[in-house]
Amino acid sequence: MLIEYAKRAEIVKANEDLCTDEEKRERIGFSFGPVIEPYLTQHCVVPQPPTEMMRTAWGNTIPMIIGGVSNEGLLLYTETKNNPKLLNELGDCRYVVPLELNLDRDSELCQQYGYQLKTTYYGDKESSLETLDEYLLVHKFFHINPSLNKVIGWQTYIGTIN
Repeated sequence: MLIEYAKRAEIVKANEDLCTDEEKRERIGFSFGPVIEPYLTQHCVVPQPPTEMMRTAWGNTIPMIIGGVSNEGLLLYTETKNNPKLLNELGDCRYVVPLELNLDRDSELCQQYGYQLKTTYYGDKESSLETLDEYLLVHKFFHINPSLNKVIGWQTYIGTIN
């Protein structure tokens, strides 16, 4: 079936089935992403990884307005409410340490960062439905805001070389 005929609900359901347990733990929300095309033609859309394409993008000089909302973590609300075991998987918070740090999840440094995150957001409370707001806040700051920060940083960098 072509994707243009697929129902949105079917795509979401298929995505849930395709994501591995590790992807779910890492909060990689999609089982799909850009595919780097293996050869260049006039119809080629993604010839390089998107982060490399950004370096020379024609739109780099266009001013941007960037923002977020206070409750970005609510993207995970329904999923977490329907599947409360996700709260228990938070554990020592090492899986919410940003992937961009390229830390081994079992390393002592990653575990230390995770502990700092957990005590900062939860204090001495354990993760549960009663602390759902804290859970959503953790995910907002460590999975959504870093993307905004990357864009802002990149635009700042581009502004210094153009």
